[in-house]
Amino acid sequence: MCDFWDTALFGTQEYRQDPLYVHLHLHALYPLKSEHFEHWIGLWVATIDSKFTGAVAHHAKEVATQIACTMHKKIIGTQSPILEDLLQSFRAMRDR
Repeated sequence: MCDFWDTALFGTQEYRQDPLYVHLHLHALYPLKSEHFEHWIGLWVATIDSKFTGAVAHHAKEVATQIACTMHKKIIGTQSPILEDLLQSFRAMRDR
């Protein structure tokens, strides 16, 4: 998991597996719902906000939300309006 986030956030290329595969396997065992993705991103954002500030923290929240949007679309088959709105808000804050 550390290698995944190191790669996702800082481009280290330490993680070489397909994270979608792991989530599809989980989905087959325990069907994931929009609420799961939305709860996870809520925990992620709250954790980042409680420990970090600044551009890197913002980047971590935006990247995680983009990943959540992509995973949701590929696993559930539709977009999550909540995740998409959150992603747009992070992009708008970044572009200010």
